[in-house]
Amino acid sequence: MRSDGGMAVLKSAARRPATLIESGPASGVIGAAFLGRALGISNVLSFDMGGTTAKAGTIFDGVPQISASFEAAGSTHSGRSVKGSGYPVRFPFVDLAEVSAGGGTIAWIDAAKTLRVGPLSAGADPGPACYGIGDRPTVTDANVVLRRSNPRALLDGAFPIDAARSREAIASVAAPVGDDVERAAAGIVTLVDAEMAKVLRIVSVERGHDPRDFTLLAFGGGGPLHACAVAAEHRRVARRHPALARSLLGLRAARGGRARHRGTLDRRAADDETWQRARKLFDALARESDVALGEQGVAKSDRSFVRELDLRYVGQSTELAVTAPRSLEEAVESFHQRHEQRYGFAARQDPVEIVTARAIGIGTTPKPRLVCRRRAGGRAPEQRALRERRDVFDGTAFVDTPVYGRPHLRPGDLFDGPAVVEQYDATTYVAPAWCARVDGYGNLVMEQRR
Repeated sequence: MRSDGGMAVLKSAARRPATLIESGPASGVIGAAFLGRALGISNVLSFDMGGTTAKAGTIFDGVPQISASFEAAGSTHSGRSVKGSGYPVRFPFVDLAEVSAGGGTIAWIDAAKTLRVGPLSAGADPGPACYGIGDRPTVTDANVVLRRSNPRALLDGAFPIDAARSREAIASVAAPVGDDVERAAAGIVTLVDAEMAKVLRIVSVERGHDPRDFTLLAFGGGGPLHACAVAAEHRRVARRHPALARSLLGLRAARGGRARHRGTLDRRAADDETWQRARKLFDALARESDVALGEQGVAKSDRSFVRELDLRYVGQSTELAVTAPRSLEEAVESFHQRHEQRYGFAARQDPVEIVTARAIGIGTTPKPRLVCRRRAGGRAPEQRALRERRDVFDGTAFVDTPVYGRPHLRPGDLFDGPAVVEQYDATTYVAPAWCARVDGYGNLVMEQRR
């Protein structure tokens, strides 16, 4: 898996190891795009919460947004990369915003006696206090105290935990709220939800998109547990098999081979002469990409090519990519539209220059087949799906809440929140004022009740 969402054979990847950085998170976005297309959803916000970080990406018209470069091992501030803090990599990658917020993120008290969450993480070892080794309070421990996570065992009962140890850990940071352990746990969850909501705003509002036009697809071990809290009003939230979404679905849905070749046009004015040069350069670059795909074992019949131009206004230091322009006029107008979408304005009276031409060779591979089992909707889950009822914190108090087993929920099942859905790889929390239904693919689709 490569960071731009494509696959590469071992020999090719070994020659350019920098192309593998951020490949895991990239495959999550590729999987979200594939699932979105299967569900008929064009605009998707992918939300991936794991043990140490939460990441968000944008899928617009079924296509994951790609950035031309990034900084590896750099610092972030409120989900935004701090320029100059890492190692610049001039290779495309799936555009992601990231924040230090995961199940293992540690809560602590600062010098002003204020409750804080992150950026340090307990990791997998020693892990959250409930694992029985560490004693630092984490987001996972807060969810155990709030009983949104099973207080007896995780991994669908396969991994016993120590809920009393979670409570002791949360008590160590409860002083700012009068030593009220439940209030401290609720505060930890609220703080981490606020941090994760920032990355969704970065990849939507700050990219010029209205988040109400998108569906949130939550995955990772912790995504379904927090998705209702980070989803904006009126936005539908669809869930899938959460923890496997990145590693399995994303990798299987990724394109087989990918070869990118670029050539500079020396920042020439966007005129007829430059356009003719760009067309000749496209042909030469496509031939190079064709050879590279052959080296990766992609059959001739499985190869396709996409052409891109990087344009910018004269005097700018950054450019925007335009895909598959058929004419100079189309390329320039597409650039104006992208600039307006990204930055809120388009200076159509200003001169435009072409910086780079690019040919992307893509190898087609068989995609996973999703089976849709549609049944009559609007019915309550079967009795066997109800594992138990337990008191769960709903944001203001502990209330009697149904806990369902995911394997026994059927397509067409519908139920109101608050509710908890447990399965081996994740837990889903359906908040009050939300309802959940199981679609034909087995996903949990949640919407706010009108």
